[in-house]
Amino acid sequence: MTSLCAPLGFDEKPIVCGAITLNVGTIGEGPPVVFLHGFPEHWRAFSPMMKSLSSRYHCIAPDQRGFGQSSRPRDQNDYRVDLLADDIANLIAAYGYQQVDIVAHDWGGLVAWHFGSRHRDLVRKMVIFNAPHPYCLQLALDTDLAQRAASSYAAQFAQADSHKAFEAKTDSETWDAIFGKDFAEGLLSQDDKAIQIAQWKQDRAWEAMLNWYRAARFDYSGNPSQRRQPPKPVISPTLLVWGTNDALFAPSTLLGLGEIAPNCEIREIEGAGHCVFRERPTFCAQLVEGFLSQCC
Repeated sequence: MTSLCAPLGFDEKPIVCGAITLNVGTIGEGPPVVFLHGFPEHWRAFSPMMKSLSSRYHCIAPDQRGFGQSSRPRDQNDYRVDLLADDIANLIAAYGYQQVDIVAHDWGGLVAWHFGSRHRDLVRKMVIFNAPHPYCLQLALDTDLAQRAASSYAAQFAQADSHKAFEAKTDSETWDAIFGKDFAEGLLSQDDKAIQIAQWKQDRAWEAMLNWYRAARFDYSGNPSQRRQPPKPVISPTLLVWGTNDALFAPSTLLGLGEIAPNCEIREIEGAGHCVFRERPTFCAQLVEGFLSQCC
């Protein structure tokens, strides 16, 4: 099995967070910034940005519940978004911080949105890369055929036995399907590939990761049986960085965001895709540092 030693300059260790243990990578000193990765990645997805910010910030990135080297509960109900947000609250408490900034992408972004309303007092600022608010995503699924088509993969992932399809493929096939373009463009290395595949080989890895989709209980039918109730607003200053060529999320997923995140600024990056933070690493790191350093 490929060594999972932390990259040079980073520390990596397990942290007990309530009823589970999260594997956490850290680097730097200063005000705390928590990084939340997406599917089907792990904390190292943000390691280049963490390194670039480490001269000014204490960068903290967990493998979220069910991912990487962190705990993988068996019950899909153990992946409800309330619990995922509470994991981050417990992580912050374990480090003894009263408040943090959050940087997140994809599923990590959806957790960040929920965290921002559930644990308002723990959040100073957030930067989210290509992740709509879950409420806005559901409204888009209700009303926009294009978004339902773009999310058809997610509807499949939410099925009870979806992990078996991943387990039936070779790891290289899965890597090529998800990360092949980034790899071909030099945005990911051979070492990134080997480490990610090593993570996927662990017992019940795919089942645990896909439990996020099952527990989220998004309605992909386009025929809502009841009116959607808006969530508690996110009031912390937030920068949503949006690659305009995202194939997973249509522009309709941004509609209504101003009502539930009144202090959110949207920065569109023309020509960038879903993983804009990886496609434009220097620019995105500068955006993060600039936004976090601004006075509230």
